Amino acid sequence: MERPQTPLRLDHDRRRNPEESTTINYLTTRDTRRLGIDGAQHLGDYEILARLRHHGALTRLVDCTTDPFIALWFLCSNDESRDRDGVLLAIRRDEFKEIRSPWKPDSYAKMLNTGKSPAALRYKIPPIDPRIAAQRGLFLLHTNPLSQVESPESELFRLVPPSERWRRNSRQQLEKICGPSGRVNERGRTQIRFPAALGVVVPSLAKDRLLDELEKSFGFNATTIFPDFAGLGLHYSNKEARRS
Repeated sequence: MERPQTPLRLDHDRRRNPEESTTINYLTTRDTRRLGIDGAQHLGDYEILARLRHHGALTRLVDCTTDPFIALWFLCSNDESRDRDGVLLAIRRDEFKEIRSPWKPDSYAKMLNTGKSPAALRYKIPPIDPRIAAQRGLFLLHTNPLSQVESPESELFRLVPPSERWRRNSRQQLEKICGPSGRVNERGRTQIRFPAALGVVVPSLAKDRLLDELEKSFGFNATTIFPDFAGLGLHYSNKEARRS
């Protein structure tokens, strides 16, 4: 595996400092409740922020999925980066603590002002949004995010380039971690531990082939990932674009 040449876009617009982003998020949740959009007056802070982030708003939440096939579909279907290699990033869930009481109003502001030690957090939204449910949405957050100087790729953690051992035998190393043979043949206490983050390079030339395979073999396309009229329109426009 090679280290990507451009930073991975894992989080919100980092040109803003975390304090400014936090204030904007707080005001956003307040305004959304005031407007009563989709019953927002009855939703908790994280439920509102997750739905806003999922629909394009800049928040402190990082939009992820628990399904690697859906992650691969998004990576391959992004028109802005279609002609560039991509990185499919797997992150250990147990590196992030689950957010407690996300349904409570002001839980976001209280969590950030408790004075506790910095923590990486995760939030699994209940199936209140059809798109998030279809995409197996999961959201990540850090109470004390890393600066761009500390970590250019992401505020959540530092991404470490693969070692020389990985570079020389990347397929064998990946097989030990993800494949069945390494675990089946292992004796005694588990010696292989999945790293905190693991990136797999997806060549640009393979993206169209992978999209076809995801649809034919697993049924993933815009209509299943975006289960609404907008998704249906996107699906047919994508089909016409491929024909031309």
